[in-house]
Amino acid sequence: MRYYYLKDHLGSIRMTVDANGNPVGWDDYYPYGMQMTGRSYTSSADQRYKFTGKELDAPDGLYYFGRRYYDSFRGQWLQVDPLADKYPGWSSYNYVMDNPERNVDPNGAFVDDYYFDSNGNLVNHVKTKDPDRVFLETGKDNKGLPVYNQIDMNFLKEFYSIVAGESTNNVKESKGIANVLLNRMKYTGTEMKGGFSRNIDSGTDFDSKEVKGGIYSTLMSLTFSAAFNSPYNSRILSALSTLSANSIDNSNGAYFWNASDPQTGWNWNEYKKGVYSITASYGQTTFFKYNSDPLSNPKFYTNIWP
Repeated sequence: MRYYYLKDHLGSIRMTVDANGNPVGWDDYYPYGMQMTGRSYTSSADQRYKFTGKELDAPDGLYYFGRRYYDSFRGQWLQVDPLADKYPGWSSYNYVMDNPERNVDPNGAFVDDYYFDSNGNLVNHVKTKDPDRVFLETGKDNKGLPVYNQIDMNFLKEFYSIVAGESTNNVKESKGIANVLLNRMKYTGTEMKGGFSRNIDSGTDFDSKEVKGGIYSTLMSLTFSAAFNSPYNSRILSALSTLSANSIDNSNGAYFWNASDPQTGWNWNEYKKGVYSITASYGQTTFFKYNSDPLSNPKFYTNIWP
């Protein structure tokens, strides 16, 4: 007899049907994978595969993920994470960084491929043998399925590290700073069609040493997985969302930002003279544009602050 499995967004088997489409078993799960009593049924059909599509060892109730055994009752692994050195702030027995409703771990060594839709929302994690990779939806194919482009990790890490280091958890503020970086790339013609593959330093014509240190240095030292699951997750998501196809420019065309009040900052006199215009203000950041050709302003090449 042939059977078919119906899965949820995590890959968990929610229902098993026979060749005629008749249900022969079903399962509901608690967040960490334990089956719900009274809401799961198993017939004589082959239903070894359960939570996230992994095989359940019925005698001891453990799931085998390839590298480790997982206990869904306790919500933890029985062996140490083979990649524990990459996540020093986490227990080496934690399951998907304590976020089982969003993350999956295909083989017991955590996940390292991240897929974001055209609005910048995380839609999937996939584990491969490669280092961390990030893919962004750029459109649909002729069947309506999403098409993804990989984002260069050298660019991406510096991009979101600058945004996180220069902003607070105000979403519009973080997006505005990301937009300034992208506006500079577009104005100088250094944006890459079909995806970004330039280092921020060369792509925006300013030296990112201006913002190095603190949060920037911390995030640059981490893998994407560790950074994404850090306290700066919302700032990283804001930066990523500006790369999406449906993003709008929250800076309103700015090429500079300043964390000080423009009326007390050192650039106030130039603002009064009409050299700069304020385009937006969010959180602790004010955004500016140069009223003449930005490339004629020497600060364009050296500063992100007017």
